[in-house]
Amino acid sequence: MNATWNVSIRAAALLVLLLPGCTDPETPQYTNKLDRRSPQYVPSPPTKLSVSGLTERNRVFQWQRNSLGEQGFRLERKLGQLGIYTFVCEVPGGTLSYTDTTSMIADTDYTYRILAFAADGLTSAFDSVTVRLLFPAPYDVHVVSNSGDFVRVQWMDSSAEHAGYVVERRTRTTDYRAIATLPPDTMWCTDADLDTTQDYEYRVKAVTGLNASGYSSTSGVMFIPASVDPSLQGQIATSFSAVDDDGVLFVTNTSSGSCSLFNVLTNQVGWSSSQFSLAQAAFSRNGAFLTGRSPDGLVRVIQTSDGNQLQAIPVSSNVNILQLVISDDGKMVAGHDGRNIWGWDTDVGTVVFEVVRTDMGIQSIDLSPDGSTIASAMGTMVKFW
Repeated sequence: MNATWNVSIRAAALLVLLLPGCTDPETPQYTNKLDRRSPQYVPSPPTKLSVSGLTERNRVFQWQRNSLGEQGFRLERKLGQLGIYTFVCEVPGGTLSYTDTTSMIADTDYTYRILAFAADGLTSAFDSVTVRLLFPAPYDVHVVSNSGDFVRVQWMDSSAEHAGYVVERRTRTTDYRAIATLPPDTMWCTDADLDTTQDYEYRVKAVTGLNASGYSSTSGVMFIPASVDPSLQGQIATSFSAVDDDGVLFVTNTSSGSCSLFNVLTNQVGWSSSQFSLAQAAFSRNGAFLTGRSPDGLVRVIQTSDGNQLQAIPVSSNVNILQLVISDDGKMVAGHDGRNIWGWDTDVGTVVFEVVRTDMGIQSIDLSPDGSTIASAMGTMVKFW
């Protein structure tokens, strides 16, 4: 009987504690009201954000979904490291790609981030990717014919942009000026009514409504002086691919694929080679050595005094070299294709220095006189290697 009474008292005490408004100062307060609110849902962040088909006005983003209950995804971007993220788009939940058609400035970093959000507006952590639009310069600019006072200039272009072109020309006594603005996919230009007592040099850049590439390497034309011995005129090419720092020595190419060195002070051909022509040619600062790439893909090193070939370095046919430079002692040659830089030891003909797929577009390079340092112009920066 006492045991039954004790159980009843304990049950009654528990019932009192559960009644509304009944509290025990020694225990937490309870309520019999049911809170029907559910915890806030934060979706897992998307991952593996990637970009493809990068052009000035078009690029495709893809990502991996890691939740099943997100309401959608938000894509944002910022300009440079110190920029503020701005809205690009929102797409429904389950979407795994988006094509962004907002414009981009070349040689500038853009960071994109992707976030998942739920119905209550909460966003998850994000995944990001930084992209840079490269706008390489046209290459292989050369004069392919001349007749009297008329020349034709041609070039190649590796840019993905549907760009037009500006062709500029200078003489030995005047600065560059534009002579033609051409529509997209035009790879040649004619220049007529030239003064045959002048030498002309040409360069090309690609342009869109928003961006412009750097300038191509140069190519030129020189008209044969009347004072040249007529027996030598057949040896002298009408287009040149390089001129030394003093403006005295010209490397010239003929349409038949031969190469000659011409001295404008003596009006004489220094030497000729029927075995090759040279594109992207360059003299050392002291004029003692010459380098250039021949049509067979070899980067050749020539001694300018007698035309003796010191080295022929093989380079992949898939590499479009835009510029070559050579040290004063002829021991080092460097080149670039707009994204990569190579340095070759001319004694052994092998690569001894390489910068692969730099994030910045390369406009030009140069070598220190002793060949120990390479300088590169990349966007608004100059880097030394």
